[in-house]
Amino acid sequence: MSFKDIDLEKEMTGYASIDKPWRKFYSKEAIESDLPKTSAYNYMYSNSKDYPKTVAINYFNNKISYLKMIKNIAKVASSYKNLGITLDDVVAFCVPTLPESIYSFYGLNKIGAVACFIDPRTGAERIKKCLNASHAKVLVTIDLAIPKIDKIIDETNIDTVISLPATNSLPMGLNYVYRGKEQIKKFFSQNSSFSGYVDWNRFVKNGQESSIDNYFYNNQAAIVYTSGTTSDPKGVVISNDALNALAFQYGKSPVPHEAGDHFLNVMPTFLLYGLACGIHMPLSLGMTNIVIPQVDFDKYASLVLKHEPKHFMVNPILFDKMVKDPKMEDKDLSFIISPGIGGSGISVEKEKEYNQFLQDHNCDHKLAKGYGATEGGSALVAVLSNECDTLESAGIPLPKNTVAIFKYSVDNNGNIIRSDSELPYNQEGEICVCGPTIMKGYLNNPELTNEVLRRHSDGQVWLHTGDRGYINENGNVFVYDRIGRMIITPDSHNIYLASIEAVINNHEAIDECAVVGIDVPGFDKGKLPKAVIVLKKEYKNAKKEIVDELIDKCNNELPERDVARYYEIVDALPVTLGGKTDYAKLEQGVTGEFFDANIKISNLVDAKVLKK
Repeated sequence: MSFKDIDLEKEMTGYASIDKPWRKFYSKEAIESDLPKTSAYNYMYSNSKDYPKTVAINYFNNKISYLKMIKNIAKVASSYKNLGITLDDVVAFCVPTLPESIYSFYGLNKIGAVACFIDPRTGAERIKKCLNASHAKVLVTIDLAIPKIDKIIDETNIDTVISLPATNSLPMGLNYVYRGKEQIKKFFSQNSSFSGYVDWNRFVKNGQESSIDNYFYNNQAAIVYTSGTTSDPKGVVISNDALNALAFQYGKSPVPHEAGDHFLNVMPTFLLYGLACGIHMPLSLGMTNIVIPQVDFDKYASLVLKHEPKHFMVNPILFDKMVKDPKMEDKDLSFIISPGIGGSGISVEKEKEYNQFLQDHNCDHKLAKGYGATEGGSALVAVLSNECDTLESAGIPLPKNTVAIFKYSVDNNGNIIRSDSELPYNQEGEICVCGPTIMKGYLNNPELTNEVLRRHSDGQVWLHTGDRGYINENGNVFVYDRIGRMIITPDSHNIYLASIEAVINNHEAIDECAVVGIDVPGFDKGKLPKAVIVLKKEYKNAKKEIVDELIDKCNNELPERDVARYYEIVDALPVTLGGKTDYAKLEQGVTGEFFDANIKISNLVDAKVLKK
């Protein structure tokens, strides 16, 4: 029975925050059940103790049962405790997703300590800033990053660095092969002035004699950094309650799941999406977490065919690689229940293409789109069943979330002027969320925290996402773009770049498109839009003809001023370390074949972009 049969017979008011129309897609239990109030470790443990022999982690065919994982967590918790880590202490991690990083997160959580995740691919100076901001005492790092860490370690408060090889949990044969290939150097014991380096295996030995039978509850569970798509990464403090609320809501959603379901996990723990949706959610639901620490984009299709996961969550780049891989031809994908995609938007044409691909390969489930934010605890909105899907939408709010659209404006400096004036259905504004997964705040930055976490006149604290969109009467959320990806022309006219992308992406020749604002010589202030495009293979010899068609298409389908003035054709769009389109790099200059659309707009000075 859906909740609609019980609660939604009342008249609609026209405002999402009051009507909550998405509730009709959920059960009464999903809407009314109390959220867990415990540590992340205890929530995972209490949900998994009934199937101890089920495989919790599959790491290159090293199959670790829930019973063994729980024992390893206890051992690692004791090791951290013996190292002096206690309630509220911070341990930093510069590692990909490994079994040891999973043990560490839950082990620290068990003793009330906090895990701080930093992308190991980050430069040394940024790692130093993150370490100092978090006041971490201990750093766990992948061994290959030791030379980089050694450059900055004396400028931090770290007193112990634990060196962890990615090969540590590999099966015996693979462990020997990969260690032989890598020839891991004992860099820290030979060349460094820092005396606090410890090998992971020696560290864990220190905890073998201890046991921890109870746990501490500290509602600060983790510090995770934003992806830095639009600015420098910010430390986001996430609570146990937020992590548990996310797992709980997926567990009560219409997505079927059973203990032992294969969950293919390629998202790193240093992204909150990877920690919350990639680790804590599947392990709290008894799934088998297939851990891939570093995915080869060209081999993702092979991973899907090998492991036959019922559930996965990837960015559009990986999904596109899978769709285009010749290995997928005539393959039966009926085993897939939740083909998750998120992290950045896709065009309508891509969405249709991907859904057709799933249908042609016997998958009964549509693309499981989603929308979220690090500040929101990762996923906020998702397609959790075919019934709640609408073309172009990101899905519906999770059952305990409330999504509403609020008025905003932008000043001449590009700053967002926010409000708590809610807009009715189908009116565009800033997407805001009120719910249990929202962050506690930005690390050491109360001013910025207060800018995005705002208490409205309804008494609730709302996360202002900085994203533009609307919500319809069905509860479907439509996300356009970051408000910050709007440019202001010299005559103070606002152009939304995603609107241009949407038109260009719907041309049959376009594989990918990203539109950025660029500075143009001759203008004192303001930017003009440049479309960076990737052509489908069969159109690569018709560049000029395609650009001419795109110019006509934009002129016909967009307002006069809201068109791309310049085009650049590249082989591939650059991506950030988090797998999103790197707009900052696209703004820097011409790297592909450049075309000037020679657009002349009334009251605007025509100008040429300097070409390299």
